[in-house]
Parts: sequence; C-alpha cells; structure tokens
Amino acid sequence: MTGRVTYQGKPVPLGNIAFIPMPGVALPVSGAEIVDGRYEVTNNGGVPIGQHRVEINGWSADQAEGNVADVTEAPQGLLIPEKYNAKSDLVVDVNQKGTMSLDFDLK
Repeated sequence: MTGRVTYQGKPVPLGNIAFIPMPGVALPVSGAEIVDGRYEVTNNGGVPIGQHRVEINGWSADQAEGNVADVTEAPQGLLIPEKYNAKSDLVVDVNQKGTMSLDFDLK
C-alpha cells in the first residue's frame, strides 16, 4: 500500500503511519515511515485485507531527529493533532492486497 499524507494542505515532512486491525481482522499491525508526505507499507506483505484504525504521527523537519518510525524515540511536539494519532477514529477498509493507494488529507 502506498499513499500521501497532508496536513492543512501541505505534505507531512516526517512521521509514521500505522494500520491497526479492527476486531476480526488478521494481524499484524502494519506501518511505514512518512517522508515528504509519502509512505509505502511493504513489511509483512503490506496491510491485511479488512478494516483498520489508522494512527498518523508527523513532525516538522526541524523537530525530527533520527528514526521517527519508532514512536518511543519520536521527537516532542507533534505537527498533527492527537485526534489523528493517539485518539484516532480514522478507519479504512482495505479491500485488496498489493498496489492499493490510500491518501490522507488531514485538516
């Protein structure tokens, strides 16, 4: 799965995205780094088919140092409000494996 992530009309410079399976959907959690507004999930064969809650974290380029894919090492001061990450209610329905594209335009 690939896609773009924008916040207030601009590409998210650095961050991560996680697709967390809803009850009854095959594991694992899938995710990827966001760089210059783009992500590509390739680990474990991509995102399993079914519904997933989506968590998106993002930082401005001057806030981020090192590997932002590990949220335990993430910089302070999220660019994106927690309604899209820790308190996200974004849910997507993945209906195919492989080349599916899914963009997120966050406000």
